[in-house]
Amino acid sequence: MVLSEWKLSFTPSAPDPRPCSEVAENLRALAGHRACDANSAAALPAKPGAYLLLVRLTKPLPLRLSTLGAAVLPAGRYVYAGNARGPGGIRARVARHLRHSKRQHWHIDHLTEVADCWAFAVPGGRECDLVQSLLAQPGYEVAITGFGSSDCRRCASHLLTEHPA
Repeated sequence: MVLSEWKLSFTPSAPDPRPCSEVAENLRALAGHRACDANSAAALPAKPGAYLLLVRLTKPLPLRLSTLGAAVLPAGRYVYAGNARGPGGIRARVARHLRHSKRQHWHIDHLTEVADCWAFAVPGGRECDLVQSLLAQPGYEVAITGFGSSDCRRCASHLLTEHPA
């Protein structure tokens, strides 16, 4: 099994009950044989597929989303699942997400501008399959209903909260 993981940044001084590496191992196991390996966003596949973003907030994040209203995400770890089917595939979409300076277009942009993020690419994968697989495991639950899934009829959300087991 190989999986693309690109670490944008990490602040180890923040308290964390379980190392992010354990969460990354869970995501690697989920992605299975369809995933690929890379050391930077430029090395991610330019193919269509799905991706997971492991997002680590070190402090609460107030959100005001026009389609979902106001919410506050507590500090912690989140997993976001997305599809990348346009030009540049997974490489282009994940590279955009991992830039801190960008115009906010998707719900996840509110988090990726301020959080530590890691990306996992799954060429040929589907975001909804990844979400359903995570929700079937202990330790994952919907963070905000409708977040990242406003056009999805299958998933309550594409943003999940990760809780230590």
